[in-house]
Amino acid sequence: MRSKGSPIQFGPGAVWRTEIVGDDAPKEKDMLLRKTFAVAAAISLGAFGLTSCSSGDNATADGGKHGTIAFSPLSAKIPLLTSLGDFIKKNAAGRGYGYAMVDGDADATKQVQQITQGIDNHSYKAAWIVPVAAQAMTPVIESAQRAKVPLVLQASPEDFGLKGEQPGVVFMSPDFAAFGKAIGEAALKCIDSKAVANPEALLLKLNDTTAGSGDIAAGVNTGLDSKLKIDATSQAVDVSTAQTKVSQLLIAHPNANVIIALNNENAEGALNAYKAAGKTPACVIVGGGNDPNVETLQKSGAITTLVSWDFQAGLQAAWDALVALVNSPTENGKIISQPFRVVG
Repeated sequence: MRSKGSPIQFGPGAVWRTEIVGDDAPKEKDMLLRKTFAVAAAISLGAFGLTSCSSGDNATADGGKHGTIAFSPLSAKIPLLTSLGDFIKKNAAGRGYGYAMVDGDADATKQVQQITQGIDNHSYKAAWIVPVAAQAMTPVIESAQRAKVPLVLQASPEDFGLKGEQPGVVFMSPDFAAFGKAIGEAALKCIDSKAVANPEALLLKLNDTTAGSGDIAAGVNTGLDSKLKIDATSQAVDVSTAQTKVSQLLIAHPNANVIIALNNENAEGALNAYKAAGKTPACVIVGGGNDPNVETLQKSGAITTLVSWDFQAGLQAAWDALVALVNSPTENGKIISQPFRVVG
């Protein structure tokens, strides 16, 4: 199996389009898309207040008296990922560690070879990896455990064919189902607190091809617990499309008074559509945030509840868990679910 990739766009919300070639292509491609989504979310530039990103060449390093922490993003060309490198570099320097950027370059084989070489050469005290292809990481994990080099892997154990905690490894992955459940529960809470009579809901979903979309939507249904009927659904990834689709839904469902939007763009588009129709929804529940426009809408009351990933808390928890393993590399590492916040 091999992979190749090209950037779709850079900046907030950037993703990396990768084609997996080989017998395992569908499985690996789905896994990569889901993890790329998680990574892009978990290292939003806005979370750190960054306006620029560092640049890194393969194996470029700053020395440290306690050894070197390596960071291997799936590609150093993605500003979001080089910003994560800035976070790691800053924390490493604060504890007397050096820092090395090892560019995965959207090439699973290259990433595995580079990290494995650094581990076998005793160049790294620890490594933080955003995998190009998770299941290709097996030799890296095995080499790191033998060499007692702790790892942070931004994926779940299952993505690597593993179960549960593993010696010397910290796993970090969003729990999309729990995120969706919180959105559904927030909708019920709004309906109850506002005593909304005859609630009719529109569910504005992520595209089915978006990583994590199915788990989030299933989580919403769990949170609703069959207590709220979804009258209609639509999918959109930009404000204009969302506005058009919601305007059409309002013709067929003029009494829809609850919006459940699973991204910022759906939320903004829906509010524009309701305003154009001279309507005001009773409840607007959004799974998104970390965007100034949407957060302003929540503070103004236009959005009732905003469920958003707590990016910085998740990264700090992963860093702290990695540092703990440096001192006890044979201990089981933590499995960290990306924290999220419910504001409203």
